[in-house]
Amino acid sequence: MKNYFILALLLATTTLISVTGTAQVTGRNVTFVQIPDGSFALNTDGTWKQRTHTTVSDLKETKRDESSVYLFDANRNTSIQLDIAKKEVYTASDKSEKTKLCDVTKILEGPVGYTRCALDNMTFDTNQLVDVAYGADGKFKYKTHVSGTIKFDAKTFGDPAPGVDKVGYYKIVANPSIGSGD
Repeated sequence: MKNYFILALLLATTTLISVTGTAQVTGRNVTFVQIPDGSFALNTDGTWKQRTHTTVSDLKETKRDESSVYLFDANRNTSIQLDIAKKEVYTASDKSEKTKLCDVTKILEGPVGYTRCALDNMTFDTNQLVDVAYGADGKFKYKTHVSGTIKFDAKTFGDPAPGVDKVGYYKIVANPSIGSGD
């Protein structure tokens, strides 16, 4: 009986560590940050894309630490700091002091193994075979083995979480020949 109790305690502790270990978003593992008028999303090639309601900018990641991701926008000669710990975004041009641009409105969590790629009503383009998920707050709709331009909206996927801002996620299909109908 004592051995079963120890085994159950060990299993519960391991489960708690694995669950809490993946839930913490830091500057080292963040891949998507939502701001009031758009988002910053990590691309598969290691660059970042900043999207607002009116513009899309390509950014180079220059550094990461426990609290922040540091980006550079060559077109605007601007440095950007995504401060995950403070939930704030800062900018600096040339050698000027950094100034607060805005607050981070949400750091969205997605399905395990998936990477964030689009906000609600946005598209994601890929020439690789991917599985995609659309949703929020642990509720997702999935499509498997897709490529091309994927629109992340309720019309395409259905609405897995009514009344909640949703996000699109993808993961590259590990073995495209399995389950793809080939």
